Amino acid sequence: GTNEVTVTSTDAAGNSSTDSTTLELTIDTTDPVVPTVEDQVTNDATPILNGTAEADTDITVTVGGATYTTTADGSGNWTLDTGTATPDSGSFSPNVNGTNEVTVTSTDAAGNSSTDSTTLELTIDTSIDITIDTPIESDNIVNAGEDDNLSISGTIISVEDGQIITITIFDGTNTIITTAVVNNGIWIVENIDISNFNQGTVTVTATVMDNAGNSANDDANVQLDSVSPITDSFSTQDTTPVLSGNGSPNEFLIVELDTNGDMIPDVTYTVAVDSNGEWSLDTQAAITENGSFPILADGDVIQIIVEDPSGNTGTGTVNISVDIDSDGLSNNEEEALGTDPLTYDTDGDGIGDGEEVLDATNPLDDCDSLNGTSLPASDCDDDGLSGTEEENLGTDPENPDTDGDGIIDGQEVNHTTNPLDPCDSIGGIPPAGVACDIDIENELMTPNGDNINDTFRIRYIELFPNNTVEIFNRWGVKVFTAKGYDNESNVFGGISNGRAVIQQREALPAGVYFYIINYNNNGKDKSKSGYLYINQ
Repeated sequence: GTNEVTVTSTDAAGNSSTDSTTLELTIDTTDPVVPTVEDQVTNDATPILNGTAEADTDITVTVGGATYTTTADGSGNWTLDTGTATPDSGSFSPNVNGTNEVTVTSTDAAGNSSTDSTTLELTIDTSIDITIDTPIESDNIVNAGEDDNLSISGTIISVEDGQIITITIFDGTNTIITTAVVNNGIWIVENIDISNFNQGTVTVTATVMDNAGNSANDDANVQLDSVSPITDSFSTQDTTPVLSGNGSPNEFLIVELDTNGDMIPDVTYTVAVDSNGEWSLDTQAAITENGSFPILADGDVIQIIVEDPSGNTGTGTVNISVDIDSDGLSNNEEEALGTDPLTYDTDGDGIGDGEEVLDATNPLDDCDSLNGTSLPASDCDDDGLSGTEEENLGTDPENPDTDGDGIIDGQEVNHTTNPLDPCDSIGGIPPAGVACDIDIENELMTPNGDNINDTFRIRYIELFPNNTVEIFNRWGVKVFTAKGYDNESNVFGGISNGRAVIQQREALPAGVYFYIINYNNNGKDKSKSGYLYINQ
């Protein structure tokens, strides 16, 4: 506290004076408030230090091998710029990229002092480094087998943990930004979906900034190729076919061929894809990388595996189908059918073997085809006559019974009957609707106007118009005569038209009459006669 000191001065004459001040003596034995220094992480190798202390005290700062003096202001704040201040002793040489102890002592006017008790208040961090692990995805390629998912990892060299890594993925059009957290100097981010990215180069950038303000980044490229190459499948009769397909423009493909079905490639080629994304391989002329192209035959199969630089694969099949006679059937198919592999039309009917197979007709039977022509010597209807014989006779070569009488054409020829005349056969029956001769329909007439047996009806007489019908009574007198009798307009209805005993247009009495029918049947004059009964 404070103390009053009273001082009186007396000279030789006895005059005296006494001081008028008060509380001239202060005795302070209390240490000032412990000073502080702000913790700091910086990338500045000559940082500015700040802290607090008791107001107006002298501040001694020791850091990096140097000691400095400064003063706390009336509010108790102090500052020290190590870049501009002159050390009282030593020279400033801090631990760069590491921690530093800052010792601060506060001394008041009475000489009391206090020193801070904290440690490692200053971190100077001037460097950081980040690395993307390469190759990304084991081969720096994302192909079709990896489902367009990308996993990225890396390391970081820094004094800090828990830092946030920013990862940017860019294909020239599309961008994905994601983050990862550093743990023990390692960072990783997995299963990034880049399925909508463009095929080709994808740039990956990893960026970090630490608490000291240092920043670093690393770039790496990954190839996105999730499109499998294509090889065309087809059938050909070329035993050294040209293979073809599609791929990414200007890439090189490995083409492997299995030609014997053992699932092991026999021949390997390297083929270039053109700028339009197309490739072709002439197996006859191309130089192989491994093996040699074999001699193939009809029925052989080429299994094709195409692989691009990214490991994507495509498969195809080429079937060798040799058709020497170009009839649409392979040699093996013709052998199975029994047709001639060297002859386009084995049965000679004018229809190729392959077309007959499509038509479901028999390529070995010239009588079985659609719109074909049978051979002249063939008997296509099995009637015992060849096509030539039927043509000469005028019979139907596709109908064994041309006239439909139930006797085949060849048998009628053997019987010397006419195969074109259903009425000329031995044992045959004319088809329905065919009249071979006339027949008496009713020998009993009842001309009473009821339309039942009113007239003398001669069945089929109208088919033989060159006819004459005469009717006589029991005394031999002609009572009716007609030429061109037709059962309709020219018919006998019991009315006389004779010119002898019986008057014309007179109804004839009941009784027995006699008819005579003369007619020409197919150039032959024939006659039929018999009794006719009229019952009034």
